[in-house]
Amino acid sequence: LPRQRGRVSMTDDYTLEHVIKVWDNKTGDHVYVGPDADGLELVDLRYVDSAGKIVARITIPREMVVMVARAINELYDS
Repeated sequence: LPRQRGRVSMTDDYTLEHVIKVWDNKTGDHVYVGPDADGLELVDLRYVDSAGKIVARITIPREMVVMVARAINELYDS
């Protein structure tokens, strides 16, 4: 079975949420990658500065995230 990612409801009272943060160890900035807050099966990407301020944010469908990742790989793999 594929590993389930994102928001997974466990009970009516609690929710388990998986997120990933990609840290810049020099500046303390990070990119947050996780499920959207509304539970719409979207991916929320946030660039957060070292003070904790969200500098940029985009919420898009998972399929688009895959295409964006593929585009970045194509740009920088050559």
